[in-house]
Amino acid sequence: MQNSARRASIALGVFMAVVLVAGSILPLLSNNSATTAPAVEPTLVPTPTFPPPLTNFDNLRFDQLYLHPSGLFTIALPTGYRVAQPNTGATIAQINLRDDATLGVIDAYIEKPFSPVTTDQLSARFTRETLAPTWSRFPSWRETNRQTVDDKLIIDFAIEFQRQNYVARQQVWTDGDLIYSVRVLTPDNAVSYLRHVLAKVAESIQPLDLFPGTPFDWQADYNHLTHLIWRHPSDWTMLDGGIGRPTTWGAANNVTLRIETRPNVIIGDEAAAAAFVDGLQRSAAILSVQPVTRGAASGYAVAYSYQTFDGEPFSGLALLLNQTDSAGTSAALLVANLRFPGAAVDLNTVAPVVVDPFRADPAAESPLLPGASEEFAVPDTDPRLKTLAAVMNTFQVIAPIPLSPSVLTPTPTPFPTRTPTPEPAAPVSAAESTAEATSDAEATPDAEATSEITAEPGA
Repeated sequence: MQNSARRASIALGVFMAVVLVAGSILPLLSNNSATTAPAVEPTLVPTPTFPPPLTNFDNLRFDQLYLHPSGLFTIALPTGYRVAQPNTGATIAQINLRDDATLGVIDAYIEKPFSPVTTDQLSARFTRETLAPTWSRFPSWRETNRQTVDDKLIIDFAIEFQRQNYVARQQVWTDGDLIYSVRVLTPDNAVSYLRHVLAKVAESIQPLDLFPGTPFDWQADYNHLTHLIWRHPSDWTMLDGGIGRPTTWGAANNVTLRIETRPNVIIGDEAAAAAFVDGLQRSAAILSVQPVTRGAASGYAVAYSYQTFDGEPFSGLALLLNQTDSAGTSAALLVANLRFPGAAVDLNTVAPVVVDPFRADPAAESPLLPGASEEFAVPDTDPRLKTLAAVMNTFQVIAPIPLSPSVLTPTPTPFPTRTPTPEPAAPVSAAESTAEATSDAEATPDAEATSEITAEPGA
């Protein structure tokens, strides 16, 4: 009996051991022999697609213009394009235009080289080293062709951006004085559109040869109602007013310039000009009156001096320009009245600063000297007066510029013209996603010749 129980116990032990071993080994065998589950494939990122290319150009207009803030040139603003941030440097004035619907980008500029450049010399300026900064925001670009056609350098490019392929063509030419460049970038399915836009925009660039001898990097102010345009150093600031209202500008050294329109007023002779200034500034002593012609308008430049209520000596120059319409049915007097500290300074006798356009080392600007004493000295010893004379010499009434409505400042309801107080106003002290245009206007001379297309496509 005991032997039977012992045998049964041994058999049970052996069975349990077999079960335990099988429980440990069989899952391993099962795992090794089981069919492996299929791996989960990663989700593919869809390739972006371009909009259908524009093939009908009937509604694409180029008759509305954009005036560069420097006042140095106008360029067509094609239908659908908007202006990105413009730039002006010591020798270059540049603009980017973008069309979000077609993904087109236009980069255009004019450049004043350090020395005259011929057509044969253009290609040597556009090496890979000088072109590379203009494509710095694109991970992959290459030049595909280069040729000279009808005295114009043509450079073609292939560009990759965000897994999409683009093409670009740059057209460069010179008139012996300025270098002109227009580059158009589009998706690679819109080559015909690229060529059409490039041809139209390139032929639209017109320099405004109105301001000889003024620094390249000065800025311009244009009134599309009166067609009065003038230039000034970039640190001059608008203090008040605007289009349709009297406007006051301020600069360093307590310099102010007030611009206004007096409707139905015409100045017929020097005596009338002196009398007008006497009413404009109480107790003014007239220093000189000179007849002037500025574009489509003529009138008088009246130099004068006066003292403030505190007894400080000030001088001024009032530019009085008669303007009549083509029919002679209406008239207005355009007044630009400059005032600055100084005793009896006759600005009519000061020759304006003249900049050599091909100087070897162009200055950044010719502003009023910030370190000089506030009161202006006699003309022969104070170089700041040449800058003031140059500013007043830029005032011109020109033929209307057909500006695009998208770039015009809304015209407010005109306020009644008020006679300004004789005290000069105190002066005031003077970038969207990667798709937004930003451009470096202070590039090196060679880099300036290939100003950057920084408005990236695919926004």
